[in-house]
Amino acid sequence: MQSSSVRLLQTALLTALAWATNGYAAPALDVEQMLDFGILALRDNTTPSALRISAAGQAVSSGEIIVIGGARAGEYRLNGFPPGVRLRIEIDDGTLSEGGFGIPEFFLTTAFEHPEEVFSATSGEATFRLGARLQNSASGTLYADAPYSGSVQLHVQYWSPEAQGYLTFTETLEFSARVRSTLALEELRPLSFGALAAHSHPVDIATLTLSPAGTLESGTSSGARLTPLGGAQSGRIRVSGAAPNHMLHITPQAGSVLLSHTDPNINAPQFLARNFTTLPAGSGRSSANGELELAIGATLETLADPRPYLDGQYRGTYELTISY
Repeated sequence: MQSSSVRLLQTALLTALAWATNGYAAPALDVEQMLDFGILALRDNTTPSALRISAAGQAVSSGEIIVIGGARAGEYRLNGFPPGVRLRIEIDDGTLSEGGFGIPEFFLTTAFEHPEEVFSATSGEATFRLGARLQNSASGTLYADAPYSGSVQLHVQYWSPEAQGYLTFTETLEFSARVRSTLALEELRPLSFGALAAHSHPVDIATLTLSPAGTLESGTSSGARLTPLGGAQSGRIRVSGAAPNHMLHITPQAGSVLLSHTDPNINAPQFLARNFTTLPAGSGRSSANGELELAIGATLETLADPRPYLDGQYRGTYELTISY
């Protein structure tokens, strides 16, 4: 066994020497464009979903994966091969992990789209494009918003006149994706009922409704009063980072919120805000650059309380959810 191993090693060395003596470079792979699944969003990870990048660069998703942009097919150049020989291409399946650190959750890459074989030119070169299918784990665990990367093994089988047999060239192909399922919300203008004259009542309440369009409407009341004095404005929110031209679900605050005097030492009743409404209502389509602007209004109420409302600012916070 020892002498057999030595002879095999000597044969390999002689083959490499003969290759260099005949003027051929060793086979190599040049990456002209790495396969990139681009930026994607994942609504949930409970069912199988997929993103398909064709060798022509077309991105098509199914299930819960949403294409945001930036997907590119791979472009590669093989060189250093004997001229005019058939190069048979095979690629193993692989995985992508967050940051490429091998930590779950994984994406699986399969169904690589490439020519089964290409022929080397007189220069010993050949090019090919590469597409693939990206699939989620469907484990129920959410994917973090982060870059994901991974690699697979490329195998190229070819006939070597020098070795008088078939050889296999193996190289690592790297590829990437980025998950961005979270949308960004920016408050362009705060929702404000402006300056008010407020009068409380032990049992009666007063209401003031501010529409998303910015109009005010006072409710009827026999004792309590809310009189607008100016400065009321509906809130304006900008959504960004969404998939282009995609429908987004708009869910305003479901219940009510309390507005309290900004001075905690002031002994005054709170206001109550409820019936939050948006424009557009229910859903809206993002623009070509993945943005959507919306307006929000609400109804303000006094509380049934014998204490008087005191001068000063009253503040509260509300929730607004935008989702795919």
